[in-house]
Amino acid sequence: MAGHEPRGIKGMSITYATTPMGADHTAAATYRAQIDHQKPEGQMEVSRNVQVTLAFYDNFCCMFVSRGLVKKPEIFMNLINAIYGTTYGTDYPVWVGKEIIKVERAFNIAAGVTEEYVPEFMRSEPLEPHGLVSDIPQGEYVRFWDEGFWGAPIKVKRSLE
Repeated sequence: MAGHEPRGIKGMSITYATTPMGADHTAAATYRAQIDHQKPEGQMEVSRNVQVTLAFYDNFCCMFVSRGLVKKPEIFMNLINAIYGTTYGTDYPVWVGKEIIKVERAFNIAAGVTEEYVPEFMRSEPLEPHGLVSDIPQGEYVRFWDEGFWGAPIKVKRSLE
């Protein structure tokens, strides 16, 4: 687990617990979001949206590109369309990002990896100097995978055993 402490940057609790890559800060570092990082409210949505965005950019080149393009996705889509002769719109990155994460999660489930939480000590041992713990309600971790956001899950056809 990277040093982006989920007790002090609560959105990282959601990222570390839900990213199919496993506690990876590059999946969705939430510390740039305009949100109170010491409160659990709104952290799930921030992490989920950043994960989807970064999954798309990581698939095509590198997640660091998103920093310059996240507010103007049409720039990257114009590049993609020019290279491949396609006519994808700015909704395409969201669709691709969601599909990538769904496939990764389906792989994990087939492989028996189903734990989605931060370690107990982060939920119980306060981080000084503010005495913070990772107190994201369990329901937020469950709501992260809401089909209303993701659409139908990828069907796992067989176990990887």
